[in-house]
Amino acid sequence: MPANRFEVVNLPGGKQMPLNEKAKLPSSGIDFVNAIKPRLELLPPGRVLDIGAGYYGIIGSAFAQLGWEVTLLEKNPDACEHLQQSFPYKCRVLNEDIRTTTIPDSYFDCIVSNPAQMPAQSDDEQWDHDVAGMSGFDMMEYVIHSAHQALTEDGILLILVFGFHLTAVKECAQEQGLILKNQYRMLKRCSANGHILSSLKRLRQLYLAFNWDDVSDKHVLPTSIVELSRGERQNA
Repeated sequence: MPANRFEVVNLPGGKQMPLNEKAKLPSSGIDFVNAIKPRLELLPPGRVLDIGAGYYGIIGSAFAQLGWEVTLLEKNPDACEHLQQSFPYKCRVLNEDIRTTTIPDSYFDCIVSNPAQMPAQSDDEQWDHDVAGMSGFDMMEYVIHSAHQALTEDGILLILVFGFHLTAVKECAQEQGLILKNQYRMLKRCSANGHILSSLKRLRQLYLAFNWDDVSDKHVLPTSIVELSRGERQNA
């Protein structure tokens, strides 16, 4: 394994993976793990599904090093190959798309996801990296809709949510019978040439109620890890 710090990704638990030339360092996954670490350490090990694990399975690795049975779901075949060859923990890798795959009912004790949630600026861009339909909410909706059936009775969903989607996530979760348990606040760093800033005009038009001052002035975006638990479906 490469020793140069620029050629490896440091995973939770002190293990490493080779840095893939097709994928950047996953800073948001690291931030996700840091935000949920106190909560994760209180959970008894079980089965966890990481939806959209990417090239490195950062979030799933945080569970794996604590003894969880980890399933990494990722639609990119190159990312899945990298995971299968280099992920240092025992896991199951599924080259599937959450929009079309079938997840077993009442199987997972925890589902985690850092989904794409940027709105497309054209029809051709609707499912590019970090983009999830014209509203940016489509992938989030797929994850939430899947969670109620796939979680065990006491299972939880931990999902990273950009501030402008927070109200919609809470409403969608309530419709699916998922109950808001906790919210772990964090800040997402936006590079000057990043998709969030380049899409700022469209985002402002789509989400008029959101306060954009922090994003435009400080290049950070208020973000939360939302914890939802399975409850009774309200709209049968």
